[in-house]
Amino acid sequence: MSSTPDSPPIGEIYGNRYQTTHLINSGKYSVVLKATDTLTENAYAIKLLPLHGPDEGLVRIMFNKERSALENFRHPAVVELQEAFLYHDDHFQTETACLVLELCGDGSTLEQHIEDAKARPHRRRPLEWRVKQLLQLLDGIREVHNLRILHRDIKLKNILMDHHRGTLKLSDFGVARLTQQFGTRQMMTLRGQDHFSLPHAAPEVRNYQAQGEGTDWYSFALVAAELLTYQVAREDFTPDDFSAFLEPLSQEVGDAGFAGLYQVLYHMLSQPLNARPEAGELEDALKGLLDANLMRQDTHVFFSSRIISRIAANLNLSLPEFLAKLNDGLRVDIAFQDDQRQMQVDLYGREVHARANQAGDNLEVIRCDLMGDPKKLQKRREAFPVAYRIVHHATRDAADFLNEVFDLLQDKKVRLTAENRRKAYLELSERLLDLQQQRNGQLWVDLLPIQVTGGRGAIEQITPEMHLDGSNHVTFQITAATNIEPQDLKLGFEPMENLGSTLKVWTELLGGDIDIELKKAKGKQMFGTIVGISEEDQTFTVRIVGNHKLKTEEPITCFAFNRLVMRAIERQKMAIQAFISGQTANPRLPQLILDPNTNRCFPERQLSLIQQHLLPRNEVEHLVKSTLGARDFYLIQGPPGAGKTTTIKEVVGQILDREPAARILITSQNNDAVNKAVRELQDLASDPNRPRAWRFLREVSRSRAAENDLSFEATFEVWSQTTLQNSQAVLPELETLVDSTTVNLSGLQETLKYWHEELHVAPTLKQDYLANIQIFGVTCLLLPVLFHKYSHLQDMHFDWVIVDESARAHHSELLVALVKGERFVLVGDQKQLPPHIEQEDRDKLLEHYTEQQVKTSMFQQLFDQLPASNRTRLSMQFRMHPSIAEFVSKLYYEQDGLMLSSGANTSAGRVPIAALNRDSRVFWFDVKGAEQTGKDGKSKLNHQEIHKLSSLLVRLNQACETTGEVLDVAIITPYAAQKEHLLQRIAPNRPQAWKHLRIKIDTVDAFQGDQADIVFISTVITAGRGAQRWVGDPQRLNVAFSRAKRAVFIFGDLDRAAQDPELKRAIELIPQANRIPGATA
Repeated sequence: MSSTPDSPPIGEIYGNRYQTTHLINSGKYSVVLKATDTLTENAYAIKLLPLHGPDEGLVRIMFNKERSALENFRHPAVVELQEAFLYHDDHFQTETACLVLELCGDGSTLEQHIEDAKARPHRRRPLEWRVKQLLQLLDGIREVHNLRILHRDIKLKNILMDHHRGTLKLSDFGVARLTQQFGTRQMMTLRGQDHFSLPHAAPEVRNYQAQGEGTDWYSFALVAAELLTYQVAREDFTPDDFSAFLEPLSQEVGDAGFAGLYQVLYHMLSQPLNARPEAGELEDALKGLLDANLMRQDTHVFFSSRIISRIAANLNLSLPEFLAKLNDGLRVDIAFQDDQRQMQVDLYGREVHARANQAGDNLEVIRCDLMGDPKKLQKRREAFPVAYRIVHHATRDAADFLNEVFDLLQDKKVRLTAENRRKAYLELSERLLDLQQQRNGQLWVDLLPIQVTGGRGAIEQITPEMHLDGSNHVTFQITAATNIEPQDLKLGFEPMENLGSTLKVWTELLGGDIDIELKKAKGKQMFGTIVGISEEDQTFTVRIVGNHKLKTEEPITCFAFNRLVMRAIERQKMAIQAFISGQTANPRLPQLILDPNTNRCFPERQLSLIQQHLLPRNEVEHLVKSTLGARDFYLIQGPPGAGKTTTIKEVVGQILDREPAARILITSQNNDAVNKAVRELQDLASDPNRPRAWRFLREVSRSRAAENDLSFEATFEVWSQTTLQNSQAVLPELETLVDSTTVNLSGLQETLKYWHEELHVAPTLKQDYLANIQIFGVTCLLLPVLFHKYSHLQDMHFDWVIVDESARAHHSELLVALVKGERFVLVGDQKQLPPHIEQEDRDKLLEHYTEQQVKTSMFQQLFDQLPASNRTRLSMQFRMHPSIAEFVSKLYYEQDGLMLSSGANTSAGRVPIAALNRDSRVFWFDVKGAEQTGKDGKSKLNHQEIHKLSSLLVRLNQACETTGEVLDVAIITPYAAQKEHLLQRIAPNRPQAWKHLRIKIDTVDAFQGDQADIVFISTVITAGRGAQRWVGDPQRLNVAFSRAKRAVFIFGDLDRAAQDPELKRAIELIPQANRIPGATA
C-alpha cells in the first residue's frame, strides 16, 4: 500500500479484544489509534500496518523489527509493547500487522509539545525537567544498545510525551536493526530516502555506510539541543549552524555548565562515527548542566571542631573553602549503617568528598578527603545531583534533605534487594562451579622417562642428565614411576592398572579439547606440552618450552588441563553475573525465572502445521500456537519417545515462516540431540516447497570437526562459491540488456573481478554472513567456544533460545544460553535424568544443601510454577511397545495426571524369541547369584547375572538369524565394574559373534535420548543387598525402562529388589508370567 486510507477504522475490534476509539496519528505505512481492551478496560495505542500492495515485504520487515526490538524490553523511557499479532482486517480488506502499545497520554509527540510551547511560552518546562528527561531517554537508548539494537530513527516525532505524568518515551522501532549487521544494506536499499529523516539522520545513514551506536547518539544530540532550546531544527541543519542554534540555552544558563555540554553535543554532530563522544560523556555533560543550574536550598550539616581541624591540617582548606568545593557539583549517595536504622550519606563535590552519619533529623560529618581516588570518582559518576547546598550549623536539622535522600536510598535498596535475591537463587550453582574448577586443575600422573629421542635437532644426553633444547620436539618412552600407586592417577576415571590403560586415558584426553603440560615432579615451571601419544609405541611426543636439564630418574608430572571445560566454567560464571546484575538480552529474564507466574502467553490465532502428519493433531496445533504466542518462556515436557525433536522442528519452521530474519539458538546437554534437531531442520529446509533458504551453523568439538559439514568455514565456502557462480552466470545477460554506449562494460567486469577476489577474505562480508545465520546448533558445553571463536558473536543475542534435554542442564549451563536470548523454549522431562554432578562434588554440596535442592533442575522449578498457558506435556509416544509405554506411564506419569498413549505400530515390534513375544513386553529374570566387589573396593559386579544375560543374548542372536533381522540392543548397568566385565564377556564389537545384534553396553546416563529394540538391565542386586545407586532411583529407572522399542529384560534378585519401594512398584506391574524364576525362559 502506498498510503493509508483517509477514513481510519474507528470502532473495529482487533485480536478479539482491542476496540479502536479514535485516531492518534497516521503515516505512510501505518495508522495509530487509541483502543480499549474489552477484557480489562485498559487503554492502549494500537498501531496497524496493512500488509498488501507493492510495499508488503517492506512493511512486514518493519513490523517484525519493531516487535523484535520491543518484545520483552522494559524501560521507563521506552514505550512498552503489550502484544503483537497478525489479523485479517475487514476495514483494509487485507491481513494487518498489529502492535498493541502502551498509551502515552494523548499520543502527542515531543515535536508537538515544542511547537505548542513556541506559541504558548507558559507551557515550556523548566530546565531541570528537560535535563532529567534527556538523562532518562539517554539511559533508555543505552539499554536498547545493550541488546545490540540500533533505533536508527531518533527524532522529535518518535518521542511521545505524556503531559499528565510529565514523561517522555522513545517509540517507533520500525527501522531498527542489529548493530552486528553494520555491513548489510538490505533494509536501506529497499526505499532509500524513505527510511531516514532529516535533519536527524547521521551522515552514515544518509550515505548508506557502516553504522554503530554513535549513529543513534548523533540523532539524540540534535534532539537534546532541540529540547533544551525549545526549537525544531530545519531539514537543512548542519553542524555549522549549531552555535547559533544553541544560543537560547546559553542565554538561559549563562556559563553554568554550558561550555562542557556545548563541546560534547558539537562533537557528537560534527565528528565521524568512530570519533564521536561516548554516551557516558554526554551523560556527564548533562549532569554537569544540572549541577550548575539546580535551584538549591540550604541543608544543615554539623562539622565538629575535630573535623574542621582535620580539614585545615590534611586538606589545607578552611571550612568555608571546603564547603564551596563540596557544593560545586554536589552529588549524593547513601547507605544504611550496620544497625539498619540510620543512614550514612556520602557527599561528592568535584574536588572533595565528605561522609556524614544520620542522627535523627541531623547529619554529622565524620570524614573529609579529596576526590583523587579513581574509585571515588567512579562513585561520584554513579551518584545523583540534588537541589541542596550544604551549610554548617550545629543545631538546625536536615529533615527535608534526609527525606529526599531516603527516597533515593529506597530505590537503591530495591535494586540491591533484587540483586541479593538473584544471588541467593544461584548460590548453589556458584558453589558447584567453584568445585568443578578446583577438580579440573587436579588431573595429573607421575611418570618416568626411560628413553628419549629427538624429533628435530639433537639432544645432548649426559648420564644421568638430559639437556633439552626449546627448538626440539622430544619423544619420551615412559613408564609409571615405581613409587607411584595406580590410585594416584586423578582423572575422574576408575584407577589405572598399568601404563597401557594410562596411555589410553591420556589419548582420549588429547583427542578431546585438552592441553597436557609436563613439569618436573618437584618443580613448578612447565617444561613442555604433550602434542602426540602413541599407544602402540608407548610414547609421548613433547614440545619443549625453553631449555631444561632433566635427570633421567626424575619423575615427570603430567597435568591435563581441560581448557574447554575451564572456558565453559568461566562463561557460566559470567552468565551468573549478567543474571544478577540484570545485564541480559531480555531485561525481564531474572524476574521471569524468580517469579515464573509473571510469564504470559498470547496464542497465535491462525496456524497451519508444516508437518501435516503430526499427531495428535489438536494437541500439536495448540502447542505450536502457544509456543509462538509465549511472550517469554514456554516449557514442553516430553516423556520418552514423545517426538520432542519433531516438535522442535515444527516450532522452528513456524518461527522462520513468520520471522525470516529470526536468529535461533538450538542447544542441549546432549550432542546427539543437537545433531538430530539440526539434521531434521536441514531436511525441512531442503523441501523445494519451502519459501526461503535457511542458513545453519553447527559448532562441534575439535575431535568431531572433520565430520562437520555445517561449520562456519564450510557453509561460507559453499555460499561464496555459489555466489561467484551466480554472479558470473548473470554477466552475459547483463551484456545483452545494457546499452554499451552508455555503460562501461569493462568497468562492470572489473567490479565483478574485484568481488570475486574479495569474496573469500573480506572480513565485513564474513561478519555479515555470520550475522545473518538463522539456526545455530551447539551444545551447552561448547557455547562458550562459539562466542570465543567468533568474536562477532560476543555481544550477539538470539531472538529464540531452544534448549532440548533442558532438565539435565545445571542452572548455570542454561543461563549461558538464556542471558543471550529474548524468548525461550525449554524442552525436557523432569521425570528423567537430573543434572549430572560428580559424587565428590555432590558430597560437598550436601554439607550445605538438601538432596532435593542439589538435584532439582531449573526446568523442573519453572515447570512447577509457570502459568498453565506457558507449559504443556506431550501425551503420545512413538517408540515403545504399548505394554512398555503403559508400564512407564503408570510408574512415573499418571500420578501427575498424564497418561501416555501410543502411536507406535505394534505389529513391527515382535520379539524374535517366540516364548518372549507376549502381550506384555517387560520381563524380570530372577538371578540369585552372589555379588562381588570390584578391584577399587567400591564398584559392584555380579558374575551370575552376566552369565544369564549372556545366555539370553546368544538365544536372541540365534533367533534373529532365523528371522533375518538385525536388532539394536542396549545393556544398561549401574556399576562400572559390571560394565567392564560385561564388555569383556560379551565383546560387542566382534561381528563374527554377533552378526544379528548391534550391542551397546553402558551406564544409564549414557543412554538418555537414545533407544534400542531390546533393552537388558543388569541390576547387580543379590540376596543381602538392597537397591544400589540408581537401581532404586525413579528418574534413572524411567530412563532405563523407556529406551526399549520391543522388550525390556531385567536381571536381579526378585525378592531382594521387592524390598525397595520403587522397584516393588515396578515388579507389581510386571505380570506374574513375566517374572521368570531361575532366569530361564
